[in-house]
Amino acid sequence: MYTSVTKNKTGFLGGPQENVVLQRLDLGWNKLSLRAIESIKHGLQNSGTLKSLVLDNCGICDEGGSLVFSALKENNTLERLHMNANALSTSTCFMLASCLEGWSVAQ
Repeated sequence: MYTSVTKNKTGFLGGPQENVVLQRLDLGWNKLSLRAIESIKHGLQNSGTLKSLVLDNCGICDEGGSLVFSALKENNTLERLHMNANALSTSTCFMLASCLEGWSVAQ
């Protein structure tokens, strides 16, 4: 039997996509650079399996929050997003609220 693997296929955060199903990613309590958050944005935009993302206390400020929230518009699999204890302003939180319109939000 011949099996072909394409090297240019990438999954969440640029990792291999072949036979990988990522449903939960917990990066909580890790200081994330803006570059890391840009990778998370790319992963969110392209993930077809991620259901839960934990970014608690990651040092995310407004610019990083905006990147994550803009990716939510293109993601239809994420069910849970945890972003407690980050430095997000009120205006960024309002941007999140607009991204979540139509979502079922548990309290």
